[in-house]
Amino acid sequence: TYMYGYGEKTLTCLAEGSFEYKTDAAEGPDPGFYNSLQTAIAYIATHGGWGSDRRNLTFCLSGASSEGSGRSKLYTFEFAQVKGGAKLFSEDGPALTVKLSGGEVCYYRRAVVQADAAFGETLPAADAANVLAGNCHLIRSVLDAHLLTVSSDEEFSFVAQKFRSAYSAYAVEDDVLEPAWVIEMEGGAKFFFGLYDGVPLGFTRQ
Repeated sequence: TYMYGYGEKTLTCLAEGSFEYKTDAAEGPDPGFYNSLQTAIAYIATHGGWGSDRRNLTFCLSGASSEGSGRSKLYTFEFAQVKGGAKLFSEDGPALTVKLSGGEVCYYRRAVVQADAAFGETLPAADAANVLAGNCHLIRSVLDAHLLTVSSDEEFSFVAQKFRSAYSAYAVEDDVLEPAWVIEMEGGAKFFFGLYDGVPLGFTRQ
């Protein structure tokens, strides 16, 4: 960890290759959503970059939110990494996260995966509906911390009501990209399961 100004600004470089920068949130006129997004994009371009011919990285905006108001309004932008048209997900969070206040960056996290494609035997994907049904107990246990013993039918009804979408992606597991089903639930929680066998690979909370 590197500190400047008695901890006013910090840069933390973690062993697995991620970086996190923090400073006090500035107060100032609200530049608006679009201008804040443009500032975030420009900041990333000069602090790690968006990729090049040498580093074939692709990203997409995966989340955006704001909180507060007036001169202390805070914008948060999240970018997911994309490989071969599929998003990469990790339990550690998005590949890029930028927070701005008063038009200035006050938080930046970069956790980008460098990976080469590997091709093997083509396998049929597990049915997403079966993956969801087979993992109802796990999903409910995570979403409902005070879970009491209930029947499998009650668990399925609970999960079905909370279900929002399912799509294929990659889950980052110990520096390996695992093809996965992503099950997204109400509130933004995401569960990752093996694309071919439905085995749980992890989850993230919003």
